[in-house]
Amino acid sequence: MNVEQAKELQQSLLWKGIVEELDKKIVYETTKLHTCTAEELPLIQGMIQCYMTMTRLPQDVIDRE
Repeated sequence: MNVEQAKELQQSLLWKGIVEELDKKIVYETTKLHTCTAEELPLIQGMIQCYMTMTRLPQDVIDRE
């Protein structure tokens, strides 16, 4: 993806909808932190980090260039 595509994606309504869904997943995973076992903790934290990284994808492309 180039900078122009990233900027266009970042402004699109479709991307805003995707970010909203990712935010819901982040909230869901975050609520699981209250009751998870020590073994589940790294997996849940990894999922949260992955979702957060995905929400920043267009900006990461812009920053990279």
